[in-house]
Amino acid sequence: MFVLSLSTPSLSAQVLIPMDETHQRDHLKAYGLLYNAIEEGYDCHWLLNFRGGSFAILDADSKLIQQALLRGVSYESLTTVQLVQLMADLASPAQNTNTVALQRIPKIAVYSPDGAQPWDDAVTMVLEYADIPFTTIYDTEILDGSLGDYQWLHLHHEDFTGQYGKFYGSYRDAAWIYPSGSPRAAESNLTQAKKHTWIQYWQSPIQWPELVSWQILESPW
Repeated sequence: MFVLSLSTPSLSAQVLIPMDETHQRDHLKAYGLLYNAIEEGYDCHWLLNFRGGSFAILDADSKLIQQALLRGVSYESLTTVQLVQLMADLASPAQNTNTVALQRIPKIAVYSPDGAQPWDDAVTMVLEYADIPFTTIYDTEILDGSLGDYQWLHLHHEDFTGQYGKFYGSYRDAAWIYPSGSPRAAESNLTQAKKHTWIQYWQSPIQWPELVSWQILESPW
């Protein structure tokens, strides 16, 4: 009888998380692994301009390596001498590279309306896949001052993966992608709402700080 186990012997090692296209199987999961490692207190460093912005973990152990295996993240084991030499080389003024110690994780918020469909929101899809925690906020949280509780804010429609553009290009005419009506009706309603809002915007006599809050509250997009 054979038993498959992902457990690894107890160890302390220097680990390189490569981020170049050739050597990393899952870049998004790698970011999630680093987020978790920083949160757990591992000694993590970002290697700028080195193999796609790779990461070094100076005090990796069997628990972290097991997490890399479970997430499908590629990693390389280095000796202390190898890693110390590598980081010294990257910090040299003669190179267009450097290292940055990663000591704190940001509290992340995503600005997204209630009822947003998965295909509308590339950011939350990526964060959920990478296992990076976040909080969804919208106008109410901004107006009550909760925005100051976060160090990183994403707008829900930011498509830094390019997947939303591909998805919309393929399915933009499908009826199911517009829960409240046809594509043409949705476009017409949005155009009219924007036009009305911008007329109010330009005619408003209130000052800029107040205008920001007013515009966020009234904006339909």
